[in-house]
Amino acid sequence: MYLETAGRCLDRPAPGEAVTGALRRSAETSPAATVVAEKGKAAMFDDDDRLESARMLAESGSRAAGAEAYRSIAVDSSVGEDVRLEAARGLAEVDERSAAEAYRSIAVDSSVGEDVRSEAARGLAEVS
Repeated sequence: MYLETAGRCLDRPAPGEAVTGALRRSAETSPAATVVAEKGKAAMFDDDDRLESARMLAESGSRAAGAEAYRSIAVDSSVGEDVRLEAARGLAEVDERSAAEAYRSIAVDSSVGEDVRSEAARGLAEVS
C-alpha cells in the first residue's frame, strides 16, 4: 500500500508540488524505499516497514546500506524494543562489529524491558 501510494504521488504530483528526480528514481527502483512524497513532505513508514526495508536492502546485495538501515533502527530509542532487537539480529548477519554496538545500546537502555535487555546481552556475547 505504501509503495502504491508513493507511486501515485510521484507519478502525478499535485500542481505546485515538486518531486525531485532522485526521490522519483529511488521509489521507482527500490522496493525498500522508506519515504514517500505526500503533499511535498516526507512520510516515514512504521517500525515494521523500516525493518522490512532494511532486510530487503541487505538481501538485495546492498549490504552496507542494509547494515546502516538495521543499525539506525536498533539504536533508535523511539522504536519498539522488539523491533530494535530484531534489527540488531539482522545487523549481526551483515556486520558483527556494528551489531555489537546495537546490542549494547539495547542492553543498557533502562526503558527496555528486562527480557529484551537480556536477549540483547546474549546477542552481544555471541558477536563479541
